[in-house]
Amino acid sequence: MDTRDRLSQTDTAEAFLGEPEQPLCLLVLFCPCSACISAQIPLVPGELMAGRSEGRADIVHAPGQLLLPDGRVSRTHARFSRVGATLAVQDLGSKNGTYVNGARVQTTVLSFQDVVRMGDTLLLCCRPGPPPGGKEASIGGILGVSAAIREVRRSIEHLGPTDLSVLITGESGTGKELVARALHEASGRTGPFVAVNSSAIPKDLAESELFGVRKGAFSGADRDRIGFIKQADKGTLFLDELGEMPLQLQAKLLRAVEQQEITPLGTTAPERIDVRFLAATNRDVAGAAERGEFRLDLLHRLSQSTLCVPPLTQRKQDILHLWDAFLGAGAGGDRGHDANAAEALLVHRWPGNVRELRNVAAEYKAHLPSASSPRCLPFRIMDGLMRARVGEASPTGPGGNAVAAGSARSPVGIPAAVSDARIEKRLQRPSRDALLDSLRRHHGNLAAVAAEFGRQRPQAYRWLAHYGIDPGPYRKEDAP
Repeated sequence: MDTRDRLSQTDTAEAFLGEPEQPLCLLVLFCPCSACISAQIPLVPGELMAGRSEGRADIVHAPGQLLLPDGRVSRTHARFSRVGATLAVQDLGSKNGTYVNGARVQTTVLSFQDVVRMGDTLLLCCRPGPPPGGKEASIGGILGVSAAIREVRRSIEHLGPTDLSVLITGESGTGKELVARALHEASGRTGPFVAVNSSAIPKDLAESELFGVRKGAFSGADRDRIGFIKQADKGTLFLDELGEMPLQLQAKLLRAVEQQEITPLGTTAPERIDVRFLAATNRDVAGAAERGEFRLDLLHRLSQSTLCVPPLTQRKQDILHLWDAFLGAGAGGDRGHDANAAEALLVHRWPGNVRELRNVAAEYKAHLPSASSPRCLPFRIMDGLMRARVGEASPTGPGGNAVAAGSARSPVGIPAAVSDARIEKRLQRPSRDALLDSLRRHHGNLAAVAAEFGRQRPQAYRWLAHYGIDPGPYRKEDAP
């Protein structure tokens, strides 16, 4: 395919950034020289030639030139070209190749949050921003240095001291409850923070759980019980999974929010409260209100202000930062990842967002091998990178739409040279049964499995990715 056709058919940075001519930069996420991490290389209209710096331990950036302290980067490695908001990268015949989101490329267009690898250096296409600030990064315990998470912290600073109700939106696992707790801490309220999962309360008990009940109100009510709303008096009530709240309960909640009073079951006398209401949802509550599935008046009362928590795919700059924080790495220059692990973490789609990343870090930390063995990420994390390498599956969507521009005879997104190599490897690939038998005999040791077939361990990962095999269970067999 002609490069000009490729440029016209690909979503460009302009589509993701939302406005033309918005500044872009390349941010160093990983480099053999740790002092270079977080360096920003602005991208101005024109060309930027990238290559290896000789005899230096720092990045050399001059107009039209970028030199990296990385021995695996060729002297003349790649060319970055910017026209308006469109940014393209072209490999210049480098020895170790240029990769975008895990896939080797010859020429392609970059989009916001794309990850570029040259040698052992990883670069992120993003917006320029100020250097990380330790004080700002500690607000509410919300970690991250990206522009997206900085905006969340600024919103917390502005909204926290007010009494406005805030609707917190975002995908599952992004940290909506952490944001709610930070808002409460910034409010100065003397009462407690009470979190309620709206979807976990049984429908027949929802009213008594929220509003409380007086003794004798119904059969089995043998004592007074304070509801969640009263428990949060002079504090904050956080309603998680708001979209799951039953309709019949929403009308009574509306009065509590509007009038700041509740009427417990079994009494007719309303009680005054002083509660700030925060709510969170990963559903389209506005759409549900339009369909009559959620009360529009309640939505308006609970969303005097809104705060969106971005997914990890929109804040890749934070992934390695969070990973090292979860592992307790980073002190004294120590890092909890190498170039391959860092690339795999950045390429993974993270459908569970920060919660999933934390869980993977805990799993990784719990299964760290001895010092004499290499440290490996869980197979499901490496799988995305291995698939991208062989062109069997490439990340899609924002931050994952760049693919290689090969010849018309090659499979889509795979250069001719890569395609030919893939065909050759397929001829040498063991059958699924042979691979499973080898895994059993070697108890999941991928180095031994690969050696049995005369290959190296990375090829064993590719075979496992091709067949969709998880080596984990085989490593547990015959364990003491």
